[in-house]
Amino acid sequence: MLTRQWAKAVDAVVGMLRGVSGEPDEVLIELVASVQAIAGSVAPSRWAGQSKPADRLVLDAVCLLVLDHNRAQVGASVRRVAELAGLGAATVSRALSRLSQPDDFGCTWLACVAAASGTDAAIWQLTNPSNDGFASMKMHVSCAGGTQGTPQGPSGRTPHDPGAQPI
Repeated sequence: MLTRQWAKAVDAVVGMLRGVSGEPDEVLIELVASVQAIAGSVAPSRWAGQSKPADRLVLDAVCLLVLDHNRAQVGASVRRVAELAGLGAATVSRALSRLSQPDDFGCTWLACVAAASGTDAAIWQLTNPSNDGFASMKMHVSCAGGTQGTPQGPSGRTPHDPGAQPI
């Protein structure tokens, strides 16, 4: 009897890891590619800080689940996402909450379609990158300037100052 139960458990895990057989839908591939491209091109401050690297890992894990299950909406338990992201369950829970709320740029990365209920996981969906919030984020990314400013030369003038004398 133990052998039969073990075989069922192994089959369940293999099915969970495999997801839905077949290649992901082109629309899903484009959606995940868009989210990943925008996530890679946003201001570095979006993914820098104490908790924001965890946000990026969780976003990547949900993208992986979308492709793996070949569905736009995926049932993603905190435990499953934590296993994929290599994080603790509490960290993932907080990251999912942050990703489903507007960030500093006014963008939401995930939408919770259905909350977890009993043994059923919450249903999550990637937000479409063509929304207005992402357009403003692209504008922010393209803005020039940095946090360090322009260094001054020995004469006290900036290198781009038209009146600066060559050294």
